Amino acid sequence: MASDDHERSQCCFLKWMNLQKQELAELHEALNLHAAANNKNENNLTQLAEKCIKHFQDYANKRSQLAHDDVFAFFAPAWCTNWENSLLWVAGCRPSQYIRLVYALLGLEIEAQLIQFLEGIGDLKA
Repeated sequence: MASDDHERSQCCFLKWMNLQKQELAELHEALNLHAAANNKNENNLTQLAEKCIKHFQDYANKRSQLAHDDVFAFFAPAWCTNWENSLLWVAGCRPSQYIRLVYALLGLEIEAQLIQFLEGIGDLKA
């Protein structure tokens, strides 16, 4: 039973990652078409964004269902190694720490690019 839940959780994650890859490609293509059409195709971008949000909600609902079946698989994801799972359990997962780490590593460089991106001057490139 536990291995079946583990496999379902891992399958759910792999499907989600593949879907994310496809949607990212669609969004890039739509954004390029949007820029080429001088911002006349706003409807297509809105539909793609709504589709991505719906898929995320579906993924969250599926993960919630899986958590009801096996709560340990929810807190120790199947795609993590045993070492990563132990760190999640001991230290807890704090996504804000990742943001702080990236900011500390990139510092002012990312801040300048972010400001340009928000002003519509440039794009975010590493």
